Amino acid sequence: MRTHFFKIVQTVAQHGSFSEAAAILGCSQSNISYAIKEVEDYFEKRLFIRSRTGCTLTPEGKVISQTLGQMLATLEQLKKMESAAPLPSTTAPMYRKPISVPHWITSPGTTRTFN
Repeated sequence: MRTHFFKIVQTVAQHGSFSEAAAILGCSQSNISYAIKEVEDYFEKRLFIRSRTGCTLTPEGKVISQTLGQMLATLEQLKKMESAAPLPSTTAPMYRKPISVPHWITSPGTTRTFN
């Protein structure tokens, strides 16, 4: 499931209309319908009760919508953290440590005796 579907569910839930959500999000109503169907299929729950005048959340839809809202908030926090402290392009410098190798290992022909 795509994370932008979370925003679509939230927008439909807030405005009670697929067409209004489409206008707000700048996409077609069929895109909204597709996203809602994908989320409903994923959770195997019906999220909205549809009518001619709009739609309302089902009891399961309310729980899922609230959880998706929390997930969206968490994702936004993570985005802010990422922009505040950019990650290095590679992790190699973080893990590169000098290795101390005994002289007798690096010098061929040298013998080492252990008492």
